[in-house]
Amino acid sequence: MRNSGSKFRKVGMFDTQLWVDEWRRVHPIKPAALVAQNLGAPVRSVEKWFSGEASPSLKWLGPIFTMYGATFVLRGMRNPPAWLCEASRREQRERLAMMQEAIDAEFSDLEYAEFEA
Repeated sequence: MRNSGSKFRKVGMFDTQLWVDEWRRVHPIKPAALVAQNLGAPVRSVEKWFSGEASPSLKWLGPIFTMYGATFVLRGMRNPPAWLCEASRREQRERLAMMQEAIDAEFSDLEYAEFEA
Protein backbone atom coordinates (compact mmCIF):
# COMPACT_ATOMS: atom_id res chain seq x y z
CA MET A 1 0.00 0.00 0.00
CA ARG A 2 1.22 3.52 -0.73
CA ASN A 3 2.18 5.88 2.03
CA SER A 4 0.71 9.26 1.21
CA GLY A 5 3.71 11.26 2.37
CA SER A 6 6.42 9.22 0.68
CA LYS A 7 8.30 10.03 -2.49
CA PHE A 8 8.15 7.60 -5.42
CA ARG A 9 11.43 7.69 -7.29
CA LYS A 10 11.63 4.17 -8.69
CA VAL A 11 8.80 2.20 -10.24
CA GLY A 12 9.84 -1.33 -11.18
CA MET A 13 12.82 -1.10 -13.51
CA PHE A 14 12.33 2.64 -14.13
CA ASP A 15 13.96 5.46 -12.23
CA THR A 16 11.46 8.13 -13.22
CA GLN A 17 13.51 10.98 -11.79
CA LEU A 18 16.03 10.29 -14.56
CA TRP A 19 13.21 11.05 -17.01
CA VAL A 20 12.38 14.21 -15.07
CA ASP A 21 16.02 15.31 -15.30
CA GLU A 22 15.98 14.71 -19.05
CA TRP A 23 12.65 16.51 -19.49
CA ARG A 24 14.12 19.51 -17.67
CA ARG A 25 17.07 19.46 -20.07
CA VAL A 26 14.85 19.15 -23.16
CA HIS A 27 12.26 21.69 -21.96
CA PRO A 28 14.15 24.25 -19.82
CA ILE A 29 11.15 26.61 -19.64
CA LYS A 30 7.88 25.29 -18.16
CA PRO A 31 8.93 21.62 -18.45
CA ALA A 32 5.92 20.11 -16.65
CA ALA A 33 3.44 22.06 -18.77
CA LEU A 34 5.18 21.10 -22.03
CA VAL A 35 5.45 17.42 -21.07
CA ALA A 36 1.76 17.40 -20.13
CA GLN A 37 0.88 19.01 -23.45
CA ASN A 38 3.08 16.61 -25.46
CA LEU A 39 1.69 13.53 -23.74
CA GLY A 40 -1.91 14.70 -23.37
CA ALA A 41 -1.55 14.15 -19.62
CA PRO A 42 -3.12 16.21 -16.83
CA VAL A 43 -0.75 19.02 -15.83
CA ARG A 44 -1.23 18.30 -12.12
CA SER A 45 -0.19 14.66 -12.63
CA VAL A 46 2.96 15.69 -14.48
CA GLU A 47 3.74 18.26 -11.78
CA LYS A 48 3.58 15.39 -9.26
CA TRP A 49 6.00 13.37 -11.41
CA PHE A 50 8.40 16.32 -11.35
CA SER A 51 8.12 16.81 -7.58
CA GLY A 52 8.56 13.09 -6.91
CA GLU A 53 5.13 12.79 -5.26
CA ALA A 54 4.10 10.29 -7.94
CA SER A 55 5.52 8.48 -10.95
CA PRO A 56 4.03 7.88 -14.39
CA SER A 57 1.87 4.77 -14.45
CA LEU A 58 2.39 2.14 -17.14
CA LYS A 59 -0.46 3.81 -19.02
CA TRP A 60 1.96 6.62 -19.87
CA LEU A 61 4.86 4.42 -21.02
CA GLY A 62 3.47 4.16 -24.58
CA PRO A 63 2.93 7.91 -25.01
CA ILE A 64 6.36 8.64 -23.47
CA PHE A 65 8.00 6.14 -25.84
CA THR A 66 6.10 7.52 -28.85
CA MET A 67 6.78 11.17 -28.06
CA TYR A 68 10.34 11.03 -26.74
CA GLY A 69 11.74 7.82 -28.27
CA ALA A 70 13.59 4.70 -27.24
CA THR A 71 16.72 6.53 -26.11
CA PHE A 72 14.70 8.64 -23.70
CA VAL A 73 12.95 5.59 -22.20
CA LEU A 74 16.31 3.81 -21.96
CA ARG A 75 17.77 6.70 -19.96
CA GLY A 76 15.18 6.05 -17.25
CA MET A 77 16.24 2.44 -16.75
CA ARG A 78 19.12 1.01 -14.74
CA ASN A 79 19.18 -2.34 -16.63
CA PRO A 80 17.35 -1.90 -19.95
CA PRO A 81 16.41 -4.96 -22.02
CA ALA A 82 18.44 -5.76 -25.13
CA TRP A 83 15.58 -4.91 -27.53
CA LEU A 84 15.38 -1.39 -26.09
CA CYS A 85 19.15 -0.91 -26.39
CA GLU A 86 18.93 -1.96 -30.04
CA ALA A 87 15.96 0.37 -30.67
CA SER A 88 17.95 3.20 -29.10
CA ARG A 89 21.00 2.46 -31.27
CA ARG A 90 18.79 2.37 -34.39
CA GLU A 91 17.21 5.69 -33.37
CA GLN A 92 20.64 7.26 -32.83
CA ARG A 93 21.93 5.95 -36.19
CA GLU A 94 18.91 7.47 -37.96
CA ARG A 95 19.43 10.80 -36.19
CA LEU A 96 23.14 10.83 -37.09
CA ALA A 97 22.39 9.90 -40.71
CA MET A 98 20.00 12.86 -40.98
CA MET A 99 22.65 15.15 -39.49
CA GLN A 100 25.23 13.79 -41.93
CA GLU A 101 22.90 14.42 -44.88
CA ALA A 102 22.40 18.02 -43.74
CA ILE A 103 26.16 18.54 -43.36
CA ASP A 104 26.83 16.98 -46.78
CA ALA A 105 24.24 19.32 -48.32
CA GLU A 106 25.97 22.31 -46.68
CA PHE A 107 29.35 21.20 -48.05
CA SER A 108 27.80 20.78 -51.47
CA ASP A 109 26.32 24.28 -51.31
CA LEU A 110 29.73 25.68 -50.31
CA GLU A 111 31.48 23.92 -53.21
CA TYR A 112 29.02 25.37 -55.72
CA ALA A 113 29.38 28.80 -54.12
CA GLU A 114 33.16 28.64 -54.66
CA PHE A 115 32.70 27.97 -58.38
CA GLU A 116 30.26 30.85 -58.74
CA ALA A 117 32.57 33.37 -57.05
